[in-house]
Amino acid sequence: MSAASTQSILATVKAELKSNDHLALVFYRGHWCPFCAGYLKTIEKEFVPGFKALGGKVIAVTSESEPLAKKAKDTWGTSFVHISDPSNILAEKFGVHITPKEKTFHKDHPTEYPKGMAQPALVVLSDAGKRQLFNWHIVPDKMNLGGAKDRPLAKDVLKLVEARIKGEDDSKLTKVAKFDTAYFKTNFEPMYNMVIGYYSKGPGSKASYAKERLQIIADDLKNGSDKIEFDSQGRKA
Repeated sequence: MSAASTQSILATVKAELKSNDHLALVFYRGHWCPFCAGYLKTIEKEFVPGFKALGGKVIAVTSESEPLAKKAKDTWGTSFVHISDPSNILAEKFGVHITPKEKTFHKDHPTEYPKGMAQPALVVLSDAGKRQLFNWHIVPDKMNLGGAKDRPLAKDVLKLVEARIKGEDDSKLTKVAKFDTAYFKTNFEPMYNMVIGYYSKGPGSKASYAKERLQIIADDLKNGSDKIEFDSQGRKA
């Protein structure tokens, strides 16, 4: 879907909320992000079928331009629509963290991320948008590799969302496992190896940065990670 005005983007989401019982918005960084590729592939496999059966629809959202949003969709083989939102209209509306362009690796790009880069998030809406079943967004730091990893695992989110849609007790479902380094390596080893290769080549001024990231990944694989806990409103507790 092409980049569009504030009115048309919001109108698109509003129309989808009217024509579907539930709507999930999956925000990702860009076509270049291996963790985003793995996560959206997992959404496709472990979330979309069950969510569709519940009357839901998934839309992916990125701050990248329309051609790159299309490239991500085609390359990753996802069935759902990808919205290009370089003005971060939806990210701002749903409280998604936005990294200023000058603080991204794309600060010198002449056209991409003009209003900054929306970081990973997952928002699930119901009742024509009046109810939020789930609302998670990452706050980038060095421990999550600048926002790359530690997203809520799709199959666990589906279980929690399904319970809330059906009005069932969700008290045992509010702790959600993470899409962490171990999960990424096990399920997407070629992309994991690409990440390791990138950091392993960290020359010159990037050497200490790359070494730190490699250590975080090693520690993650060795020790695992805690689950993410959500409150009754579907927000990170």
